[in-house]
Amino acid sequence: MPPSKNGFTLIEVLFSLTILLIILSLFSPSQIKHLHQFKEKQFLELLEYDVLYIQLRARMYENERILIRFYEDEYRIIRGMNTNQIRPYPKGLSVTTFGRSEIYFNSNGTFIQPRTIRIYGASNSYRLTFPLGKGRFYIEEI
Repeated sequence: MPPSKNGFTLIEVLFSLTILLIILSLFSPSQIKHLHQFKEKQFLELLEYDVLYIQLRARMYENERILIRFYEDEYRIIRGMNTNQIRPYPKGLSVTTFGRSEIYFNSNGTFIQPRTIRIYGASNSYRLTFPLGKGRFYIEEI
C-alpha cells in the first residue's frame, strides 16, 4: 500500500503561521489602546459600586466605621480596623485626592468631607465629585 499524503508539509505550516503572525502584529497596537480604555471604565465602575456599598453599610450599621482609603497604587475598603478589599489600580492609572485620602459617610448617608478626586489614566482623565450635603457623587471625563 502506498503512503498517504493527507498532511501538510513543514514549509506549508511555517508559511501559514508567518502570515498569521504578520496579521496579528498589525492589529495588536490598536487593540491595546482599547484594552486600556476598557480597564479604566471597569475600574471606575467598580469604584462607583464600592462607594455605594460603603454608603449603604454606613446607613445600615451606625456604629460601624467603613471607608475607602486611597493609596499610591491601590485603594482599600476598610471596615473597623480590618482591610476587607484591596483594589489595585490598572496599569498607567493614578489617583490624586487633594487632601485627606479617605471617603466615608455619616449614618444619614451623606459625605463627611466633600471633595473632588482626580483620576489620570493612560487615555483619559476623570473627576469624581462628592458634593456638600448630598449622598450621591458623579464621575465626569475631563
